[in-house]
Amino acid sequence: TVEYITQTYSYSWARNTAYNNWFVSEFEKRYGKKPTEAGGIVSYSLWTIKEVLELYGEMFPEDETLDPDHLRAAFMAVEITSGPAADLYPTGHIEFDEVGDNAYGGAVVYQVIEGEAYLVWPMAGAQREAVFPRPDWTSPS
Repeated sequence: TVEYITQTYSYSWARNTAYNNWFVSEFEKRYGKKPTEAGGIVSYSLWTIKEVLELYGEMFPEDETLDPDHLRAAFMAVEITSGPAADLYPTGHIEFDEVGDNAYGGAVVYQVIEGEAYLVWPMAGAQREAVFPRPDWTSPS
């Protein structure tokens, strides 16, 4: 049984932001279910790339090609705290560190309770309290 299984995700359909609420609603209309982690990741990644490319154009207006060094500079300079990418991303903040990782990376934890997946962490946005240990768990002998 999947009851009480937990899993971490890099996207949360339960994140209560304007764009994410719209995204979830439109996804459900089209596919009849909540967005998967992959759907969320692809969406915030594409919005992040859009922001970086716009910044690239501002930083290097004379470039007619995507110079790799300039593109990296734009990625390193971008800071996203509002708009669709931030609304979709678990921490609401995207900014890359010196090695190219998001310095504000984060995840959420969902748990299946009564057959439905609920956000149980971070606690600030939790839909339910996590069930731990499993009610049917027994200590090893």
